[in-house]
Amino acid sequence: MKRLLILSRLILPVCLLSSLTTMASAQCFRGGDSWCGNPDLIQPADNPYVQLAELNVTRGLESNNAFWLTWGYTAPESSRKGDANLKAKALAATDAIVARELEQKLNLWALTESLETIYLWKKDGSAPTAQYNKWLGDLQPFVEQNHDMNETGEYWESVASNTLHQSAVVLQVASILYDQPRYAELAAKLVVRARRMQTPGGAFHYMRQSGPTPLYFGFEVTFLGRYYMLTKDPLVAQSLKSMASFAHDVQANGMWDGSSTPWWKHRWEIGGPMHGVEIAAGMARDSVARALAEYRLLSQQPYYFSYIAMYFWDGTIPTGTLGNDLIKYNPNYGGPHLRHNGFQVGQSLCRHRHRGFDRPQHRALQVRWVSANRSHRCGLTGQ
Repeated sequence: MKRLLILSRLILPVCLLSSLTTMASAQCFRGGDSWCGNPDLIQPADNPYVQLAELNVTRGLESNNAFWLTWGYTAPESSRKGDANLKAKALAATDAIVARELEQKLNLWALTESLETIYLWKKDGSAPTAQYNKWLGDLQPFVEQNHDMNETGEYWESVASNTLHQSAVVLQVASILYDQPRYAELAAKLVVRARRMQTPGGAFHYMRQSGPTPLYFGFEVTFLGRYYMLTKDPLVAQSLKSMASFAHDVQANGMWDGSSTPWWKHRWEIGGPMHGVEIAAGMARDSVARALAEYRLLSQQPYYFSYIAMYFWDGTIPTGTLGNDLIKYNPNYGGPHLRHNGFQVGQSLCRHRHRGFDRPQHRALQVRWVSANRSHRCGLTGQ
């Protein structure tokens, strides 16, 4: 009996330690010792975003997409890495995207993809030096414009959360390419500025205190995720984790209620980076966000945005269920939110103050229902 007692005292702590180790492992990124969003982690072949990237390289051969052709040639995950013919196409396509930038004189949307393409070349180190330096020289005036625009804060792009996050990525990537710390310093300030617009429910106000827009959620989480990849900022990690709870607001067909969308962007509910929710799912290990990301994988978007989601995908996260019944005050929409058996009622109380006018949302109460994987709605309009 004494021997059994002594043996039990030895075994129980070992079992408890083993159990705790298993639980801790389950909470680790992909059950390993890396971190979610690590840009230097080589991705496994079963990552669906690697498979999507391979498809997008094939698409890029037709569309001459500089980013995906460059990824196809330089990425360690690519089945076409090192292909000489692909390299020639990728270099020519990068020349073309920089030339378009010069022609259009854009310092935000197009600039993001241009800089990300050049960043891939920098990591690989295989671009001809003269060609690489010309790209940087051609684009730096637009980086400076972006910096100056956001430093003064006089433009709408400096007060909308999605454009603040996008500029933060432009400047953070540029700080690496040009070895300019002041770009990174301003990028950090822009992220802090945007964080003030995050709701307690995880979504971001589109601008000032206007309501969240489902379409822009993809932009917010994608660019904030990219910024986190480059900085590992702990406050950004918390913002990304909070964003996962917004996925709980979607209906069974993967659609958000758009009643909080600002009046001048009414009905903007779908589009943008569809795969960005994978970033929030990975950071928060949220099963509902993972389910939404899985659902959206069917769209197989051709845009470069999915490259970012690739680094946050975690197949060890359980897949939850979309459109569960709920009854709550929704801090994203600023009103009550009820859902049962595919029907839901939401009221948006978000308001937008602009140039001295306080404008309520046009649709104050909205009823939605889901049938045959489609969304229907009727609403009461007014104050």
